[in-house]
Amino acid sequence: MYPAAQRVTFLYYLGRFNLSNNHYHRAAACLEEAYLETPPQLVSHRKRILTYLIPSNLFMGRLPTQALLQRPEAETLAPVFAPLAASIRTGNFVLFQHSLAAHEPWLLDKGLLIPLTHRLRPFLWRSLSRRVFMLTYVPAPDDVNSRKAAVLDLSHLHVAATFLQHFLEGYVPAPPTAGPRPHLRLPPGAGVSPMFIKALRNSAAEAEAASDHSTLEPPAGGPRRLRPNEGLVWGNADVTMQDVEMVVLSLIDQGLLHGFVAHSAGKFAIMGGKVRGGPLAAGWPCVAQAIRERTYPNGAEVDWDSIPGWKKH
Repeated sequence: MYPAAQRVTFLYYLGRFNLSNNHYHRAAACLEEAYLETPPQLVSHRKRILTYLIPSNLFMGRLPTQALLQRPEAETLAPVFAPLAASIRTGNFVLFQHSLAAHEPWLLDKGLLIPLTHRLRPFLWRSLSRRVFMLTYVPAPDDVNSRKAAVLDLSHLHVAATFLQHFLEGYVPAPPTAGPRPHLRLPPGAGVSPMFIKALRNSAAEAEAASDHSTLEPPAGGPRRLRPNEGLVWGNADVTMQDVEMVVLSLIDQGLLHGFVAHSAGKFAIMGGKVRGGPLAAGWPCVAQAIRERTYPNGAEVDWDSIPGWKKH
């Protein structure tokens, strides 16, 4: 009943309305249809739609592909969203904050800075915990026949989070002759694996082209002052074991982790590792699927025909 130009314009603004009201599935559906109905030669129009279509999908755990970011309409968007997607994949809070800071005026002008700053953090914590588990978990020889659940030691995740917090504050790898290394501020009796500490030092060395024996030291003039949204927890506040445990419990409640926390042991135990293709697949389910199941429980299907304001038939 309406020309394509009017359909696309209506769906674009309907998508932005739903995005502003946190209806990400609806926003993504409207914006995707607007994008598909826009001819490829209208690069500026498709770019404007992608500016909000990519974040709508990010909030649902769908990362943009390299093929999408290489299209002409995404030429100026790739420097913004490619690092954000990379930081989500790896749990790299340093890259995440650097990417937001580098494009802060543009993101603020588009109304995307605040939701991107806060809505993506659970995905970063999920990826960080997954990488820590991959780095530290060593299955016991009798795990094949054992009924014991694979576990992630929360003290290891605490070390990794503290390590990233210091990087955000401007800490740098110290030379090997720096002497004692008091800067990780770990609680006494944390029980952290020496192999894991060595791996963190090696990671710092690779990132900063330093020696294999480097460790972190505060920058000249003291740690950088962080705004509340720039730290892992709150500005320059130290990351505590209580913070780590609460984050893991929150991820479990959101369906982004599958298991339970043994508080007295300080461990996250993975459920269903024997029947779901191993502890990684069982403990860290697909983000997009977990969000969809939480949004539409009991196996309900997404009814795209019921999006308010969009009359399809």
